[in-house]
Amino acid sequence: MKAGSMNVSQANNKFVYTLPGRGGKVSVPLDENGNFTTQFKVNTAMQPFQVNMYAENMSTVQNYSSYKVVNFVKQGTPYGTAIADKQRVKAGDTVTITLAMNNMTNMKQAVYSFFDTTISQGAQLVSIKPHPTLEGKLNIQTVSMDPDGTGVVMERKITATLTDKATQTGVSGKVPMVDITFKMKDDAPEGYLSFDELNVSYTNTDDTSNSTFGIGVP
Repeated sequence: MKAGSMNVSQANNKFVYTLPGRGGKVSVPLDENGNFTTQFKVNTAMQPFQVNMYAENMSTVQNYSSYKVVNFVKQGTPYGTAIADKQRVKAGDTVTITLAMNNMTNMKQAVYSFFDTTISQGAQLVSIKPHPTLEGKLNIQTVSMDPDGTGVVMERKITATLTDKATQTGVSGKVPMVDITFKMKDDAPEGYLSFDELNVSYTNTDDTSNSTFGIGVP
């Protein structure tokens, strides 16, 4: 636009974010170089505290290609994640979504349940197997549900249990557990893969069980 002699700068654009539990959006002005500063209060009682962020130009066009979702979690809180190794996928791509646990202490089993909408997004399931760091130390049981009776799996429950000596000592910290690999069909549209309504529970070596939340990152 500057090359076309228009009097514009990055100050014509905005940084926009929305906070959970509040209506509307917050627009933050940029300086001429595109820099900005903003502050907001994180509600620690709301876990995860999810903030949606994107850019908006002077004609209010929103830059969805750089849309960001940032999840704030109170330090030390146990939770699960499902994170893909590609931000966007296209026809023919292979993509792996890793199920992991965070801030664990002597955990011996994790259970993930979610709605699997990847089929409608043009993906074919290739494999469900232990993450390489737990190869030979993990038993995986998968229950696939077809609630509509159409032959299309919509819900999955994956139970990952440590085996042999590992079940006595457990694992701690950030622990990648299960790799789920998909192959995109040749006619699949460009987009992203995600698991909806990710619910997580875990059991420690002392046999105490807890439920927690899951964060899915496309």
